[in-house]
Order: sequence, then structure tokens, then C-alpha cells
Amino acid sequence: MTAPQSLLAFLRMENRGSKLEAAANVAIVIVAVLVIAVIVRNQLSSQQPNVPPQIAVGASVPLKDTDWKGNSKTLVLGISTTCHYCTESAPFYQRIARQTDRSRSVHMMAVLPQPFSEAMAYLAKLKVPVRDVRQATLASIPISGTPTILLVNDRGIVQKVWRGKLPPEDESEVMKEIGCTGPEYCQ
Repeated sequence: MTAPQSLLAFLRMENRGSKLEAAANVAIVIVAVLVIAVIVRNQLSSQQPNVPPQIAVGASVPLKDTDWKGNSKTLVLGISTTCHYCTESAPFYQRIARQTDRSRSVHMMAVLPQPFSEAMAYLAKLKVPVRDVRQATLASIPISGTPTILLVNDRGIVQKVWRGKLPPEDESEVMKEIGCTGPEYCQ
């Protein structure tokens, strides 16, 4: 017997008081289901997706105590000691460090969410010599994931953004942006 047939059989009962009570119970269940559906729908539609903010080209980098004017370009590495893509990118970061050491106009900065001593030990383990290491939450920059590389001008404005472990063509673009002009310097 199907559900509609069962309901009809139930409503055919001879006792009218039972019929009225059953109808009232069915109506209460239907109204309760509708009320719950409306509440759930309103809750789901009012919630914004939890998307972390991401810095974009043209935005100002909100790092305190930073003198952007000291260099025409600053390459900001947003990395973390817990990021395996950051660790895998160490050879690329080493090339960046060598190039920025040769340049008087490009500065390299690493920003990590870990304490300063832990960040320094991590960079030493990767053999990435960065003189300017900052401890800041990545959300405060705002960077939503690591690794993220920002090219920042002398006014603290983001000129370019690269996110994630970069493929070789993007690595070449970064190196070109910081003045690497030949393979003898870019390796």
C-alpha cells in the first residue's frame, strides 16, 4: 500500500474525532516542515562565502614600518614554514636572492606568519638569504595562500602578483621584473 492510499484509508476511519485529530497532526507536521525549510533557506542565503581577502594589483601593501621609497622595487615573498610549495620553490628563491643582492634598486623581503626566529631558521635551511624578514599574519597583508610573491613599487603599491608554486615561464617573468637580463645571472 502506498503512502497516499494509507492516508486515505486512515481518513476513512469511522470515528470522526480520530479523523479530525489525524488531520490536525498532518497539518502541524506540514507547517513545521515548511517553517524549517524557510529558516534554512534564509540562513543559507544570508551567509556570504568565507573567501579570504586577496591583495590585488594597485593595492597598497599595509606593512608597518616599511620604507618603500628606499628602493624602486621590492619583491615581497609571502611564505610559511608549513607550506610545502614554499619549500619546493627554494631554488627559485635562491635565484631571486642572488639577483636582488646584485641590484641597488630591488629589495627582497620575506613575510611569514611564524615567529621571527622560526622564520629565520626556515630561510637558513632553504639557503635563501633574506636580510629583511618580517613576522605578520598573511591575512593582514592580505595574502590568502602561500607562496605569494608581490612586486611593489617605491610607493608601496602592488605592481604584480604571482600566487602558488610558479611554473618556469612565471619564474622567468619574476626574474625579468627584477632586472635579470641574462642566463648567467638568472640561474
